[in-house]
Amino acid sequence: MIGKLDDTVTLLARDTTPDGGGGFDSDWREIARVPAAVEHRPSTRDRSGLRERGIYRKRITIRARDGLTHDTRLMLDGIAYRLRSIRLTGAQDQFHLLDAEEI
Repeated sequence: MIGKLDDTVTLLARDTTPDGGGGFDSDWREIARVPAAVEHRPSTRDRSGLRERGIYRKRITIRARDGLTHDTRLMLDGIAYRLRSIRLTGAQDQFHLLDAEEI
């Protein structure tokens, strides 16, 4: 059961431009705001050196759309998420089920 798509997530795509020194600058641009069902998943801890931080995880359902890749980012409530998995679900694969992790 999918439930209501009563939240909104913003999909972001990476734009790269030459930096003039042989490399590239990256920036993120909004490609769509889409209705979503958001399920909170157990968070995890990231231990880097002497620092530790909590990382939020979400399972997000949106209507199926072309162009979603693991390079796509999501914004939800001002927090950026990377996609960890992308699956089609529902009758006739009409939804994407996205597992996302806070960046």
